[in-house]
Amino acid sequence: MGVKIALGSDWHLGMTSLRSIEKCLRLMVAEEPDVIAMLGDMNGGYRGYRATRTIFKTIRQFFPSTPIIGCLGNHELWHVTDKRHRPSLADYMDNMRKLEEAFRMSDVWYLEEDGPFRMPQHPGYVLFGHGGWYVNPKPNTNDLNFMPIAIEGDTHRHLYKASTDKIIQYADTLGPNDLVRVFCSHFPMYRLEGERESEFSGDSKLGQFLEQEYKVDHFLEGHSHQRHEGPKKWNCGSDYYKPRYVMVNT
Repeated sequence: MGVKIALGSDWHLGMTSLRSIEKCLRLMVAEEPDVIAMLGDMNGGYRGYRATRTIFKTIRQFFPSTPIIGCLGNHELWHVTDKRHRPSLADYMDNMRKLEEAFRMSDVWYLEEDGPFRMPQHPGYVLFGHGGWYVNPKPNTNDLNFMPIAIEGDTHRHLYKASTDKIIQYADTLGPNDLVRVFCSHFPMYRLEGERESEFSGDSKLGQFLEQEYKVDHFLEGHSHQRHEGPKKWNCGSDYYKPRYVMVNT
C-alpha cells in the first residue's frame, strides 16, 4: 500500500482569502491523506511569518493528527516593518525565528531544519528536501525589495549555496532502508524532457544529480503555478487567489 501525500503550495494568504483556503482544505479532508506537504509561498503579504502561522494553524484545525511537513518559499522570507526602508538583517533574522516558531506551534515538520521525514507506519518511505532558491544569480524578481540585499555579501548567491549544501547534507543521510525517496522543494528542480529552463526555477542539474546519485523517485514542488500530476514531477498548480492541491499517490 502506497503513501497518499496531499501537496499544496503557493496559497499566498493575504492575496488569497482564508475562506478560499478553508474551502480547499475541506476538499482535501475527503481525500484522507497520510501526510500533507506544504511547499512554500504561503505568504501573500509583507510579513512572512504571519501568513505561515495562520495557514499552519488552519490546516491543523482540519487535520488534528495527520503529519504535516513543510518548507519555505521565497515569499516567506519577505519581512517589511517600514515600507520606507528595505528590511535590515535584524528584521530578516527576526522573521526567520518567527517562521520556525510557526512550524513548531502547529507541529509541522520543518524540512530545512529537521531533515528527512520518515513515518513508522509506512516503513521504507522518506520525504526530504529544502525550499531551495533561484539558480539564476540575478533573477528578475522583486524579492530584494522585501529582504536585505547583501546577506553574506550577496543574498541570492548566499541563499542558493546554503540551500544546496543542506540538500546534499540531508541526501547523504539516506540509507538502504529508504526505499521510496520523495524530494520536496519550493523551487522546481526536476525538468521534464523538452521542458525549458526558467530563470525563476531552482537548479535542474541538482535535481538530475539527486535522481541519478540518490535514486529519488518523486519530485514535489511549487513556485511555478503550473500543475503537474506525475509520475515523476508533481505540482499542485495554485495561482494567486486560487489555492489548489494535488494528491500524490506513491
